[in-house]
Formats: sequence, C-alpha cells, structure tokens
Amino acid sequence: MLGFAQKLAKTPLKNRQYPRYYLCINNIDGKPLRDPKCQVILSTLASSSFIHLIASWDHINTMLLWDRTLLSRFHWLHHEISTFEHFATETAVEFDTPTINGTDEKRARGIRHVLDSLTPIHYDILLQLAEAQLSQKQTGFPQGLSYLEWFQMCFQQLLVVNEVKFRQLTVELLDHYAVTEHFIDSEKYYKIPYSNSIIESEIVNRDLLA
Repeated sequence: MLGFAQKLAKTPLKNRQYPRYYLCINNIDGKPLRDPKCQVILSTLASSSFIHLIASWDHINTMLLWDRTLLSRFHWLHHEISTFEHFATETAVEFDTPTINGTDEKRARGIRHVLDSLTPIHYDILLQLAEAQLSQKQTGFPQGLSYLEWFQMCFQQLLVVNEVKFRQLTVELLDHYAVTEHFIDSEKYYKIPYSNSIIESEIVNRDLLA
C-alpha cells in the first residue's frame, strides 16, 4: 500500500485516474491492525494530501495506541457515534467484575485484554513490577513496591525520564485495574492484583505467547 501511495505521489494530477482516494477502515483498533508497524503505515497514508482515511474504533482507550507523532499524521477529525446502549453495556469488557475477581481463567482473559489495549511503554513498566512481585513470591510479597522503588526501577531502565511521565503511566494502569495501590505508614505501594501464575504466564511470558 505504501508503494502504491509513493508511486501515486510521483504521478502528475492530470495523469491520475482519480484525484483523491478514500481508505475506509472498520475498527482500526482491532487486533489485526493494532501492531505499531501497521499503525505507522496507516498514519503515513493518512498524512498524504490525496489519501483520506476514514476509520471507526470501538475501544474506550484506543487513543493510547498513538503517540504525538502518529496523532499528527492521522490528524483526526472526531465524530462520536453512539450506539445508545447503556454505559454498563458499552464498557462490560473493561469493567466486568468477574473478569477481575472471578476464576483464574476469567482473570487471565481480563489482564490479557487490558494488555492488548495498552502501549508498549505501559507494558514495560508493568513488567518491572511483575518481575519484582514474582521475585518475592516466597514471602507472599505482602507490601508490593513503593512509589519510589517502582519509579527508580523504571528510571534506571530508561523507561521514563521523569516522575511526571511515570505518574501519568501509573494512573492509566490504575484506571485499567492492572495495578492497585494502598498506603502503609503514609507511603504509597503498588501491586498487581493477580495470582503469581497469571502474572508469570500473562505478563512476564507475554512475548512468548505472541
């Protein structure tokens, strides 16, 4: 597709069969199109002056797929088209209580769905917490990691450059129920609210399942 666009760009307007092309995509946030490389290609097409991209998306957190560069290429003009379903129906997958508190199978599907909707950087900082949580599984990891401990881990791994970015990422993980927070002696601690087996299979070994 990119080759077609590049060839078309070199073709004088008077020699083109059509002056403009419209690419319609249903569910641009669907699993087959969620790969970062795919999104880069689509955004590059959308940035062309003679190719117009019309797309729909369903996930409430689709905007997390795109960084500032991709958003500038897409240059979206947003239109909200409601199904008029009750909010509980629209968000049943994200906030279904059995997904978080049900059987191991449901909980595994829940965290898998959450990870599919997050960006690679969200996964990378979650992985730091997951590995730390598993490394102390013999003690039950009763406290989790403190805010400072988790931030320093991510900072040392060059995942974040400052606390502002780290705080933004952790808030999004909290919103997705990927992590929970609690206080001990006025200090904030974080944990992943899943069993060690789910953390190991769905987070630590996620790349092996891809």
